[in-house]
Amino acid sequence: MSNHRHKRLMNSLMICCLILSCVAASCCWASEAQTDVRASAVEAAPFTIKSVPHWNGGQLPYVLSNNPSVDYRINNVIFLSMIGQLAPKVAEDGLIKPAKPNTNGWFGQYSFVVDRNDSRLLSLTIHYSGCGASCADTDEKLLFDSASGRRLSIRDIFTAEGRQALGKRNSLKRTERLQQEVDQLRKEISSEPTTSNSEVSDESSDVINDDTEDDYENGDIDSPRFWIHEYERCIKESASKDSSQYEAIESDQMTLGVEKVTFVHHQCYNGYGWYKDEVGRQALSYSFSELRPYVSAYGLYVLLGEGKYSLPLSPFEQVLRGYIGKAPITMYLREPERLFVSGFYFYEKNRGTISLTGKLEGKNIVLTERDEQVDYKTGAPQPVIRATINGETLEGFWEGEKKLRFKVVPATSNPKPATIP
Repeated sequence: MSNHRHKRLMNSLMICCLILSCVAASCCWASEAQTDVRASAVEAAPFTIKSVPHWNGGQLPYVLSNNPSVDYRINNVIFLSMIGQLAPKVAEDGLIKPAKPNTNGWFGQYSFVVDRNDSRLLSLTIHYSGCGASCADTDEKLLFDSASGRRLSIRDIFTAEGRQALGKRNSLKRTERLQQEVDQLRKEISSEPTTSNSEVSDESSDVINDDTEDDYENGDIDSPRFWIHEYERCIKESASKDSSQYEAIESDQMTLGVEKVTFVHHQCYNGYGWYKDEVGRQALSYSFSELRPYVSAYGLYVLLGEGKYSLPLSPFEQVLRGYIGKAPITMYLREPERLFVSGFYFYEKNRGTISLTGKLEGKNIVLTERDEQVDYKTGAPQPVIRATINGETLEGFWEGEKKLRFKVVPATSNPKPATIP
């Protein structure tokens, strides 16, 4: 057996042991919660990071500084984006365990790493385990402007041209890594002995039929041919005319450290047996000086401490408060992905989460809501929010059984939401 096959077998055995050790609550691949703080040696860290225990194990970060408004923005983005509830007023208050279980699955065993903590940037990586249709470990990257507390995205750091150029550069590097794995697997197949017709027949049965997704799932994930097929599929997608999705840097997770930026791309194969993928999630790192041609004016400030900047105003990735009619609400919208928008809101009175999905068209946004507590009649239209973006403000109408005024603005430590005339 080659070293490569031996490594694959050992990985499989390790995963099996982890699965067998899952607890009754369906917790899989849970790791001990731990906090690793890496502060910049050049500048004093402006934030103190505390920990808040989660009811399913582990801990979430809680930020403190000499600016309560900034703390409020950061902490509420952390807790709303990760667990769908507002942050406690103080870390010692802890979290409120929901009365009903999460309909999307089990999530727990949270831990976090502080990648950077200085006067320009706070960078966090939050790790957690989740089980729905299957179980997996996940990392969530959170970046905040230290002065304002606003959550940052790749679009804030890099220009449109820079994102495109970096996306193609990263795609070429990922393709090279996948091709190396394909070449190695082909060598393994060519070195395997085939002393009888039956062995040849058995080997040929490993070939995957790529006509349907069912054929992928029924394939032998222990066969090198399976992984050759999957890696070559990803290489082909990257080389296709419509490779924008594969090359889009916005789909990567980004970590800004003290000296480098790291982009983490999703796995080539995410179906059954994903844990046997030898390539896995591909991480590519660049020094700040390498990225100079690609960054925005704000990126130059964050990465290299050069120049002055002003962040573009946006309602996304921050806590919004306001009204529907006369009812106060809190809303959170994620950064759009190819004009697709998702998020949620809740009424201050009952705090039951209502999911939102929609589309961004210029300065206009249309959001359709889905309340899990409501049994919609067959064919009945679901309520819709139609609003216009003005800087960080969203204003328009909520259209359901009635048509009501709608307005939200960024929240501060002042709990009073925006007023509607």
